Amino acid sequence: MSDNKRDYPEWLDQELFGSLTEEDSSAGPKRVPDKEAAPRKDAPAGTEKDAPKKKKKAKAPPRAGEKDVTEKSAAKKREDKPEDGPKPKKKKAAAESAGDGETPRTSEEAVSAEKTSAPPKKKKKSEEELAAKAERELAKKEKREKARRTARKWLIALIVLVSLALILCAGAFTAAHLVTASDTNLPNVYVGGVYVGGMTKTETIAALDEAKWDETRGGTLKVDLPKDVSFELDYLTAGAYQPKEEAAEAAYAYGHTEDKFDNLRTYIEDLLSPVELGRTEFTIDRAYVSEAVDSAVDEFESRTAGEEYSIDEKNSTLEIVKGAGQVTLDRGAICDKVCALLLSGGKELEWSDIIGEVRMPDFAAIAEELSREPVNAYYDPEKDEIIPEILGAELDTAKAEELWSKAGVLDEISVPITLIEPEITEANLREVIFHDKLGDCLTYLWGSTANRISNVRVACSRFDGMVLQPGETFSYNDVVGERTAEAGFKLAPTYSGTAHIDALGGGICQVSSTLYNAALYAGLQIDERVCHTMIVGYLPLGLDATVDWPDTNFVFTNNRDYPIKIKAGVNDRGSELLIEIWGTDVDGSYVDMLHFEWPAYDEVYHDEYGIDVQVGWGARSIRRTYHADGSYTDEDNVYSYYHLPDDEIAWPAIHTADTDTDTDTGEDYEEDNEEVTVG
Repeated sequence: MSDNKRDYPEWLDQELFGSLTEEDSSAGPKRVPDKEAAPRKDAPAGTEKDAPKKKKKAKAPPRAGEKDVTEKSAAKKREDKPEDGPKPKKKKAAAESAGDGETPRTSEEAVSAEKTSAPPKKKKKSEEELAAKAERELAKKEKREKARRTARKWLIALIVLVSLALILCAGAFTAAHLVTASDTNLPNVYVGGVYVGGMTKTETIAALDEAKWDETRGGTLKVDLPKDVSFELDYLTAGAYQPKEEAAEAAYAYGHTEDKFDNLRTYIEDLLSPVELGRTEFTIDRAYVSEAVDSAVDEFESRTAGEEYSIDEKNSTLEIVKGAGQVTLDRGAICDKVCALLLSGGKELEWSDIIGEVRMPDFAAIAEELSREPVNAYYDPEKDEIIPEILGAELDTAKAEELWSKAGVLDEISVPITLIEPEITEANLREVIFHDKLGDCLTYLWGSTANRISNVRVACSRFDGMVLQPGETFSYNDVVGERTAEAGFKLAPTYSGTAHIDALGGGICQVSSTLYNAALYAGLQIDERVCHTMIVGYLPLGLDATVDWPDTNFVFTNNRDYPIKIKAGVNDRGSELLIEIWGTDVDGSYVDMLHFEWPAYDEVYHDEYGIDVQVGWGARSIRRTYHADGSYTDEDNVYSYYHLPDDEIAWPAIHTADTDTDTDTGEDYEEDNEEVTVG
């Protein structure tokens, strides 16, 4: 193909070289196609074949010397022509090349052809015009060639781009399908800090198990409030726990939606940077959280209620909490913070924000209250416990106010005080109370009937475990009460004067007598005691104590420094009665009992007749108290008198002048002794 022939459509020529055509028209007349030029490629079929062929006229060669003169003349004019001056008007060429395949003519050929074909009447074109025209033709050709090459490059580039676009679209569709259809997570994916990229759901669950997902993501949230108040919230109950199976589903769902190209975009972003899926959006059960917060704040307020203080005896300080009873906690703020922590997976919260106005307590009133006299600790028999002592103290109010001002809210303030302790404190009372057995007595119930033993048990039950405070008095009749069937007493043998009868409560005098001996050995003060009318077989003479409702009584007082406790009971066999008195042996003193007995004779027979008729027994009991070192301290003497039964008195026959014989029946003796029913 020749250089002037098109290898692209005409429409592209118009698009590319329209500007060149306009430029040529402004520079000179339009080109007239040569009638003999070859037909265009896009001409209708048959045009070129049918066109009449004309012979080209041979060009006359230039005469000798003419060519040199012409060229020199043209060169001189070009040199004399100013560059910026007006251009001379160019004459139209006689003939232009027709057809795209015609070979361009040289400037000399153009001038010769113009001279030959020019009509004789027209002026000859100057050599300058011919040279300029030749230059324009050459420039136009160069521009057209350059444009053709540029168009080819653009066309190739367009084809390449379209091809690449098609290839990329096909590749993107394939990649998007593969990403969406994959059964593994996208790469670079983390769930709660655990790497699960490229794993299947089963592998994801295994990785979460290895990372102890349930322990770290579930469990409880511990909340610590001031004053050592704390509570815990369960993640599962609060609705803030994601099971590992759900976490695995969430990891796979990331980048596996219905939009395949969106999945591909997510995949590419995931390759560029790691993705932390974090926690699933939970709905916290605020009612559950609020209930726990309210309960904890209530506990805090109960611990800080009032302006109470305490005394630290060991350190001799007054302990008080600044702001107690005046501050509280913001329940709503705590609830909000707890909910936020549950969502973020927190495990512990320490809350210290306190609200409320803090006022200084009345230290002067506290000092006045502490300045009272100390009170001894004592045993409360009704509660069966030791009541602590009350300390006296002196408080420096100025020092207390200074320390309070420097302390922070809810700080514990220790104010030095001067303590005044009582003589008996709870500590030393607990060490010594009922620590020592002060006295006891054991008597036997041999030969007693079942009813008598029962009466003894009932009487013992009335005061077994009874405690007497220092200075307190024990009255047997008051404690045991009237001996009635309703009170549990039964008929049993007893004394009535000098006779034996059956009466309700028979046998309870053995209880009072045994208690009397225990009180004697315990060194207690005996206030009232009466001996039996006749001797008893369970105790030596002079050591018994009879009772009769409501007049004859046995009474004693606890004259010791500490409380005493009475223990009384009958053994299981019903053969022994044991009574013990427990208390505190302060000084180690002890008691020794002595007793003496002798026969008692009727004075009438002895004085008038000189006859000794035994009608009873006399007895003397001596209680001697000794110090711990054995030195004598005190002595008590008690005298007793016992009658013989009537049938045991041997009254002798008395002979007088008036009668042969006269037997004394002892009527005078009986008149001197009233009848008393005793146990």
